Amino acid sequence: MKKIIIIKIGSNVITQNGLEFNKNFIKNLGKQIVNLRKSKPNHKIVIVSSGAIAEGVKKLGWKNKPKNLPKLQAAAAVGQLELIWRYQNIFTKMKLDVAQVLLTHQELSNRTQYLNARKSIMNLIDLNIIPIINENDVVATEEIQFSDNDHLAALVCNLIEAEKFIIITDQKGLFDKNPEKYKSAKLIREIEYNDPLLDKIDGSSKSSWGKGGIKTKINACIIASKGSTKCYIISADEKNFIEKIINNQNLGTTILPKQKIISSRKQWLQNLPKSKGEFIVDNGAKTAITKNQKSLLPVGVKKVIGNFIKGDLIIIKTSTGKEIARGLVNYSSEKANLIKGLSSREINSKFGQIDEESIINKDNLVVLDN
Repeated sequence: MKKIIIIKIGSNVITQNGLEFNKNFIKNLGKQIVNLRKSKPNHKIVIVSSGAIAEGVKKLGWKNKPKNLPKLQAAAAVGQLELIWRYQNIFTKMKLDVAQVLLTHQELSNRTQYLNARKSIMNLIDLNIIPIINENDVVATEEIQFSDNDHLAALVCNLIEAEKFIIITDQKGLFDKNPEKYKSAKLIREIEYNDPLLDKIDGSSKSSWGKGGIKTKINACIIASKGSTKCYIISADEKNFIEKIINNQNLGTTILPKQKIISSRKQWLQNLPKSKGEFIVDNGAKTAITKNQKSLLPVGVKKVIGNFIKGDLIIIKTSTGKEIARGLVNYSSEKANLIKGLSSREINSKFGQIDEESIINKDNLVVLDN
């Protein structure tokens, strides 16, 4: 059985603060992959790599990373070629084959495209080719952009059911306080994905080349962990980190995953980026959904918010505004407003035969951790 390890490499690591491509790190990574294939042939590596925009900026002779989207897209178009060439140039000498995979939120939001993306990446893995994944910045508008490559990597963990997720940073791991501000800051060696301490960690430190900081890495690990992927945030200076992690040695910070495994479809639902509306439900519906794993019926819906069509993603909330679930709706907002609060008998009496008894079927609904 394949065991997939996703390694996410940030801009600050791969380009050494946007100045020079970090050849030594990539060479070392390649050697580790070669050794892994010899010792653990069932373990497969997938790389999510930032650095295209930084490479493009350098290639174009610009002094700083641009802020407007058209120039960022131009830098990405130029830099993505440079980035993949650098990987290929180093890895080919080690007889490692690579392939470029570019994704936007659009591919991961549409269920058919999501499954096609999974199939393509898994085919590459089966062929012993290392997928090198990045956001398709060239075509990604603000509406369909990932917030950062940490987020992208986490969604890929869910997409291909990765066993381990390793985020490479210029920090030793997570600290209970910002180590740049407090000398007393202590490294967190191990923590549960739902530990309240994760919300309190100072995430003010941020790379000028990447989109995110330590907070985006924490959020990414939480997303991946909900799909039962074990996560690690470690320093780029760690030697032989792949072997050590496989052998369960403590490196950086380990974020322990959710133990209860949910289906890949519900993982996909859980991570869909944007909802089209909301349902405010009563306590009976809340219990039916969260405790009894039932479908959401119209009788339990108190309020319909937003404009949507059948098949759109809807957030389900309590009367206090607490989000408890999300799912794909069986009715448009117009019809949902007509049948909300009504029992099946009342709906049949008032409107005749209805399309679906549930307003969101349990198979298209995922309950959120709270």
